[in-house]
Amino acid sequence: MKLRWFAFLIVLLAGCSSKHDYTNPPWNAKVPVQRAMQWMPISQKAGAAWGVDPQLITAIIAIESGGNPNAVSKSNAIGLMQLKASTSGRDVYRRMGWSGEPTTSELKNPERNISMGAAYLNILGNRPAGRH
Repeated sequence: MKLRWFAFLIVLLAGCSSKHDYTNPPWNAKVPVQRAMQWMPISQKAGAAWGVDPQLITAIIAIESGGNPNAVSKSNAIGLMQLKASTSGRDVYRRMGWSGEPTTSELKNPERNISMGAAYLNILGNRPAGRH
């Protein structure tokens, strides 16, 4: 009985020590950056319009959405720069002199999302210290 238990334990441990995890492919940090780089022309245009470094915009896109314009978070942040219509979207609309907030389809539009994201970064960068 002890020998069977020992053999079972050896087989179990051998299976657990496998180097390969086939359920989760290895993480490649370059992939989200490469996906985000495709949006660089729009990031450059929005960055110039709002005084924001296009590389910062691209870095935010890589981290927040991995370059996926249809990304939606659990908290309902939408698009490349993961903007929430009720917060950042509303602030940008106010800055533009518009009422309301952006729609989901507007936030999934890469050009609109990046432009609004750059505008929001500009708003945040120009707030007085200590104001939230």
